[in-house]
Amino acid sequence: MKYGRASLDEGMAGTLKGMLQVQKLVKRFEQKFGTTACLEITEGQTVAMDEEGLKYLIEHPEVMEEMSKELIKRCSQVVGKTAEIVVEIINEEG
Repeated sequence: MKYGRASLDEGMAGTLKGMLQVQKLVKRFEQKFGTTACLEITEGQTVAMDEEGLKYLIEHPEVMEEMSKELIKRCSQVVGKTAEIVVEIINEEG
């Protein structure tokens, strides 16, 4: 919001300052986590499952609960660090 355009009249050119900030965020995110791929960041916990995998989890909900706990823990760490990076970028720009 800080770097977005003030009105639609600015056209696409009005989005360029924001895009520059997004590039900074992506670069720092990759430096911190090594990738922007959710599958890699979560170490495979977000992979789409086939029908057999889903049926197994339906029959064994405790497995899904345990997976969810680990995924939530990992994702919350990533979101927290990403928020810190965003604040750093905003503070650099003043």
